[in-house]
This record gives sequence, structure tokens and C-alpha cells, in this order.
Amino acid sequence: ESGGAARGGAATIVTGDGGRAELNQTETEDEDDEDSEDDEEEDLDAAWTVSDVPEGYEIKKSAQATKGLRGGLISRGVQRALDSIPETSMRKLRLLEEEADVAALGTTSQARKKAEERRKTHRRLRIIAGSAGGKRLLSPQGDVVRPMMEMVKAAVFSMIQARLGGAPQLPEGSRWLDLFAGTGNIGLEALSRGCAAAHFIELDPWVAKTCLQRNIDTCNMKDSATMHITKAETFLQRAVKTPGFAGGAFDFISVCPPYLLVSYPELFGLLEQGGLAKPTSIILVEYPKRLAHQIPDTLCGLPKIRDRKYGRTFLALYAPNDEDEEEDDEVYQRYV
Repeated sequence: ESGGAARGGAATIVTGDGGRAELNQTETEDEDDEDSEDDEEEDLDAAWTVSDVPEGYEIKKSAQATKGLRGGLISRGVQRALDSIPETSMRKLRLLEEEADVAALGTTSQARKKAEERRKTHRRLRIIAGSAGGKRLLSPQGDVVRPMMEMVKAAVFSMIQARLGGAPQLPEGSRWLDLFAGTGNIGLEALSRGCAAAHFIELDPWVAKTCLQRNIDTCNMKDSATMHITKAETFLQRAVKTPGFAGGAFDFISVCPPYLLVSYPELFGLLEQGGLAKPTSIILVEYPKRLAHQIPDTLCGLPKIRDRKYGRTFLALYAPNDEDEEEDDEVYQRYV
């Protein structure tokens, strides 16, 4: 994982309009694992405006992520206000700036380029078990993309594999659909543990190119990975309209969205109609406590057999009913 070795790779990519391509690039590793929060000279770029309130200057996010506090636009009063902000508050502002960067990706090409130049990655995730066990994964710094924590991921796969008879590998020939893939943390774990193929659905082109694609290459999974750079809702809508879309029904489906940026009822409705689950599928849904009332008891004809809490993370598991609740409870207790 360390060193200056260069690596090239390609994974199948399906773009939002249905086109297919291969994304190739040479990767130079030696990613900086350290946060750059201590850099006091860091440019407050493109995401803030300052109100002209005489006292207690209020900093707020700008509606235009590509226009910022540069050059002659920064008055001495504004600069004093910025200098007076505690470092802890500046860190929070930088997180908001990253969110503005994501919004900028949907504007002009120049705005996208500037936004992408500011985004950084680190390697804090890893594949837990299987053929790629121990491999470190790239993920964006900040909170814009929030991969599943390692402890939670370990609990999820232990619970799934316990329901499959405790086999060390997932069933031969099985397929995984990773909605809201981000770094590919879940789908790549599934491939490492024996899945034959995984489809990764990710909206953000920068995350797909800089993190997901390179993680696929790191894990040597390019032949079994297919990326769809599109909204999860768009992918599901195409499945509704096209029988057999993406190869038909999946054995496993993970739904781990940015909680407050999606409609769970809409997602579930599309998933129900799309024919992507079958009577033997296992579906994992991650959700926040405040939206627990939107999590149904049945999804795609599968009953909700488990509803677990791991810290602030809530997980619902849908699968064919069986009598393994006691065994699953033992697995759960190891991770709470």
C-alpha cells in the first residue's frame, strides 16, 4: 500500500446515459494520510461570504461555490473577522466548503476543476477479510462521503454469513448491488469474500474516478466490478423500464445513502418495481434514528428479520425467514 509504485487499471463504467467505457489511469500511491487541518495558510477558497454585521461577524455558506474571498474583494474588516475565528470553527467551515465543492461539480467545467483540485483523500478504510484482506482503501477527507465504519461492516458481514450457514465465503456466483457506493467499501468487501460480481452506483464523478476506481484497482477487482456513474434513483428507474437491466436480480443489495439527501420511500418504491431482488435475496438498509418510521417491515417481498443499532448507525436486514435468530444475536453482541 505504500511506496511510489505506479499502477494502471480499468473497470467497466456505465455512465448515466447508458454508455459504457473503461476508465484508465496511472496511479501513484504515497497518499498523505494526515489531515491538512493544521495548515494555517490554507486558502479559504470559493465557499464563503461574510455579512456586513458590525459585530459578531457571521460567516455563512455562499450560494456560489466558485466565487470567494480573494484579492481586492476582501476588505480589512472582513480579514479581521476571518482572523478572529477559532481554529475549531474553521475546521467546521472547511467541512461545509467540501459540501459546496460537491455542489460545484454540477456547474461549469471550470468550477468543477477548481472544486476537484481542493478535494483530498486518505487511506483509513481497509478490506477486512478474503482475497483482498488488509488492503487499504482511498476515501475523501471530510464528511461529504461517509463510508460504513469498519466495526459496523464487520458486524454486517458476520451476520450475513451466519445466515448462510457460517461459510467463510459468500456463495459462488453471487452478485452484489452497492447503491450509493462512494468508496466501494461494502461492494469490494463482498467481492473479497467471494462474490462473483458487484455493481457500484455512484453519483459523484470525482469520487468514482479518484477513490472508487483506484480502490477497485488496488483490490485487483476490475474484472468483476462495474461502475455506474449516475444517481441511484436513475439507476433504479432504468431497472423499472428495462427487464433484466444490469444482469437481472442480485443476491445481495446494500442501501446506504446520505441519510437526509434521499427519500427512503422513493428508493424503496423503485426497488420494489425494478425486479432487482429475488425471493432469496438479502437486502441491507442503513438509516438514521429520526427516519426509523420510514423503514418498512417488508421490502421486495422479504421480511425485515433484523433491526440493529451500532452506535449511531441503524441497520435493517431483509431476508427469507429462518430460525437463526439466536445465532444472529450472538454475532450482534460481539459488536455492540
